[in-house]
Amino acid sequence: MKLMELLILARLHGAIDLATGTPAFPETSEQALEAAITALRGGFNQYSNSAGTAELRAQAARLHEADPETEITITAGATEGLNTVLTALVQPGDEVVVLDPYYESFSAAVAVAGGATRFLKLHPPEWKWREDELREVFGPRTRAVILNSPHNPTGRMFSVEELQQVTDLCATWNVTLISDEVYAAYAVRDGRRALPSEVAKDVTVATLRSMSKSHSISGWRIGWIHAEPALTRRFRLVHETLTACVATPLQLAAAADLRRESGISVSHLQILERNQLRLSKQLHAMGMAHQSAESRCYLYARLPDSQASDAIDISRSMIEGAGVATAPGPFFHSEPSEGRRYIRFSLNKSEDMITEAIARISAFI
Repeated sequence: MKLMELLILARLHGAIDLATGTPAFPETSEQALEAAITALRGGFNQYSNSAGTAELRAQAARLHEADPETEITITAGATEGLNTVLTALVQPGDEVVVLDPYYESFSAAVAVAGGATRFLKLHPPEWKWREDELREVFGPRTRAVILNSPHNPTGRMFSVEELQQVTDLCATWNVTLISDEVYAAYAVRDGRRALPSEVAKDVTVATLRSMSKSHSISGWRIGWIHAEPALTRRFRLVHETLTACVATPLQLAAAADLRRESGISVSHLQILERNQLRLSKQLHAMGMAHQSAESRCYLYARLPDSQASDAIDISRSMIEGAGVATAPGPFFHSEPSEGRRYIRFSLNKSEDMITEAIARISAFI
């Protein structure tokens, strides 16, 4: 069974969606909606600058202390941003390092660009790589490393020391670090952990950001690439071929929303933390062990050893019997059997949704 088949089954049963990262919290702001309507009615309905409107590039650049004219490219979400970066960087025979377990689009995007994926295994229960295995995945054919921190599916944030290990090897092998920071707004940073782009000081970096999760506008497809000017010129050439430009009125509305609020607020994070703690308590009661995630996006839980069924069967049963959709681990591992005992739960839902999901799961169990 594929993930999309489970999602279709979930819709048929009206299941609460804890399977995907599609945000149900916070709600899309009224200011963003009104700004979009104003832009549509104001006649901004034709092509914009392919690199993005000046207003949105300026607001994105503010978050990176970057030059909006030479270092920011607006893309149709971070997904198009990733494909743009890989298409610009990767040639047939090149290799791209990807963490395993991984966000399912990464290996597909590498393949579309003509490259080969080298998986770096994260070992449970702490989901850390081993230094010797990290060194082994680098070589003369390595062109890029994709790091997503906070990590999907485990919810981990990597430590400064871990990130430094990667950037040191990127410098040694002249490898580009692709920092997927889609969940940056969910990050819990305490001095010991950082975003990959914040650690990578002496290497080439392409940073991917998106407003899909932080501003609950995933359907608008608003993201961007932050990179040095020479790389940005290459990325813009590819982006113009792939997309021409992102929807002009939505860019203007997104710029207004980003100017008003740069992401999930402290009060939002507090609610997400409550979601995490409450769901974590329920999972522990079910015998599902998991690490305490350093972000507020996902929990990746292990089925109890006494449970004979695998994650796909359990996820199907929870949809049909409890009306709650979750994401089975096999979809996130290069060797699906290594994920058969794991299930991912998403946290970016309202408190009421989490309350109802916990009640349904508890009654089902």
